[in-house]
Amino acid sequence: MKLQKIILLLCLIIQTACLKPKKSLFDFNSPAGGFFGILISNLSSSNGSRNSSPNTNNLPTETNTIKVSGKINLQNLGKFSLQNLQTAKVDFGSNLSSYSITVSKGAYSIKLVENPLGYICSIKKSEGNSNSDINDADMNCENFSEKRIYSETVNSNSSWSYYVKNDRTDIFSATNTACDPNQNTGGYRSCIHAGEIFQFQTNESSCGDLTLEENLSAFNWLCVVKNNKASFYSTGLNSGKYLSDLIDFTTQRWKKNKIKIKKNNFVLLESNDSEWWTNKINWNNNSLTNQSEIYVFTSDPLTTLPINNNRISLVLKSNSGFQLGTSGCGTNGAIGGASRYFTWIEVDYLRGTGDNDGKIKLSGNYNVLKNIKIQNGFSTCSGKAFLNIPNLNNSHLEDIRLADGANNSNGILMNNSNYNSFININISNFQNTGIQFQTSASIFNIFMNVIISNINGIGVNNSSNSRNNQFYNANFINNNNADFISSSDNQYLKNIVLLNSNNGPNLNDSNLWFQGSTNISIENLISNLNNASVNKFNIKLETPASLYITGHVKLTFCSSTGSTGINSTCAATGTSDFNNGGASITTNYTSGTGFLEKAIIDSKNLSHTSGIATFLNTTDFLNFDKFHRNYGISSGVFPSSAQRGSGMINDSMAIYDWSLKNTDTYLRNTNLCPSITGYSSNAVSVVLTNGTKNTLRNAVERIGDGIGNDDGFCESNEDCIYTPNIGAYQGHGNLIRANIDSPTTNKCEDITTGTVQNVKLWKYETNGY
Repeated sequence: MKLQKIILLLCLIIQTACLKPKKSLFDFNSPAGGFFGILISNLSSSNGSRNSSPNTNNLPTETNTIKVSGKINLQNLGKFSLQNLQTAKVDFGSNLSSYSITVSKGAYSIKLVENPLGYICSIKKSEGNSNSDINDADMNCENFSEKRIYSETVNSNSSWSYYVKNDRTDIFSATNTACDPNQNTGGYRSCIHAGEIFQFQTNESSCGDLTLEENLSAFNWLCVVKNNKASFYSTGLNSGKYLSDLIDFTTQRWKKNKIKIKKNNFVLLESNDSEWWTNKINWNNNSLTNQSEIYVFTSDPLTTLPINNNRISLVLKSNSGFQLGTSGCGTNGAIGGASRYFTWIEVDYLRGTGDNDGKIKLSGNYNVLKNIKIQNGFSTCSGKAFLNIPNLNNSHLEDIRLADGANNSNGILMNNSNYNSFININISNFQNTGIQFQTSASIFNIFMNVIISNINGIGVNNSSNSRNNQFYNANFINNNNADFISSSDNQYLKNIVLLNSNNGPNLNDSNLWFQGSTNISIENLISNLNNASVNKFNIKLETPASLYITGHVKLTFCSSTGSTGINSTCAATGTSDFNNGGASITTNYTSGTGFLEKAIIDSKNLSHTSGIATFLNTTDFLNFDKFHRNYGISSGVFPSSAQRGSGMINDSMAIYDWSLKNTDTYLRNTNLCPSITGYSSNAVSVVLTNGTKNTLRNAVERIGDGIGNDDGFCESNEDCIYTPNIGAYQGHGNLIRANIDSPTTNKCEDITTGTVQNVKLWKYETNGY
């Protein structure tokens, strides 16, 4: 009776439960146990211990995680990976329409550590603070491919031949104003070659952990943060890379290229293979007429190649070389054109061509000559040049190798050519002059990394009032006349070697001879073992020569007539402070001291046997394992007077290697780090006709890196290359930061203070062989 009353009372309290039509009081499958469960619980409580814990097995479990999920705007995506904060990455499969990832409650931050191939994705609500699930963190993905910063309307945004005006603080933010080749002056970088500039933008806010790998390794890349997003920009072709490296000679199309951007060893982003340009490529077609087209030759057209229009690119590439045609001793070049602009020429290689006014003769603005190899010419025409460049301005010439010029011929002939940059120039075995400045002045030209050897005439003849020219890292060796003659003002010479040359046939000749020049600046100079007989001098100045010499200097004989900077005993006078004001007479270079000298193995040159070939049978003066090699007269042990001048038909020729031994102390690691020069200033003040330039000691500007103005001077706020050696060789291998320890070269810190400041220093990873 008591039990019935209890049941009746409970039914009144929870009437709705008792009246449910589909549930029996004895339904054991009910999750809550229904009324029967409550009943049993009460019975147990009344019959068991009062201290028993309540049964919680069927209550919801409390967790410390939430789910973040969302839709994906594209469903044909490949695999991708996500990571929350520092947890392990989570991999997802292909072709998903949505995703979901479990994260801890509270603060979360989801990152794409691996994007789908060919796409860059971003996540809505990817970070925040939440204690409940988020189901609308949608993922948006778009194509990840090369982005051309500057577009040319007529060529659908993909032209190799387009240039824009450099009118902003860097080459990546110009206004896309087309370059006017007739008005923009001041150097090749006054305009920007848009065909070499690409951008790959990430969603990262910092460049710190990002690296880029390019399939062709063709371009130099620079990471820059703009608008809180890190982007990689190409600044131009890498050193040793050319337009020909972008062309597939089998399919006769542009090569496909792709990049990977890595972060913490994960491939954060990867593009698909694609052709980056759409310019038409013409194969063995000698019309050379259509603008913005590429003309490629793999077989000899047996005729001259006049460039008949602007914006034309020409590539000659053959293992057997090209002879082209003959046209007598006229005024045209075997290759070239007059008043051309935005022209790109590569010639690998030209041999024994007709007796034209120049093997290549080109004038105009904003032209590029790269990987130019020319040998064996001018058997009948006198006074011609392999590279004849009258009225060439604001142009870039790189990797130029010229050899074996007969009959009073010249290597490079310049006339009224201004604001050009010459990088990596090797000229050997010419009957006349290596580089000749003609009647009309050529001003503001840069020559960097230069070897001029075995010239019968003068190495460089600058007697035409060609002012404001700069020579960096140069070797003048085994020449049969003066190495450098100048009657021009405002010259800057840096890291110069004059070695084993004749001083010239006339009385009072000299290797380095300034004839009435003013405002000459020289930094780091060696002039040794030249023909220093009576009245012959290593360095000579004539009234009213005004000279400032600084840095490390080694000389044997001097002459100074009413000039300043140095006297007849080779001691510093006036403002000169070379060797910190000490005497400059030093021990001469001896055989085996510094250069590798004669090489017996060279895999790329097929004319030699153990490094020796006769001049007559030397079919290849151009191809060597290193830039610093060329042929010279073999006679005797270097240095010897018998080795001076151009080789003749019956001469025995040796392969000379002008890079340095790793044991050398004469030329190698002679120049201290710019931060510890021991001079009153870390800068050399170079007086030009348009003002004074302060350039960092023992360093040159890094050309083509997208930073600075590419004028050669290492100035504040630029990236520069530390030059530890005197001469053309400054190390080899990859460029690395100078503040990294290296067993073969000095460790140099970046320049933060001084006359020149905020300079990031680089160096070659290996110095010496």
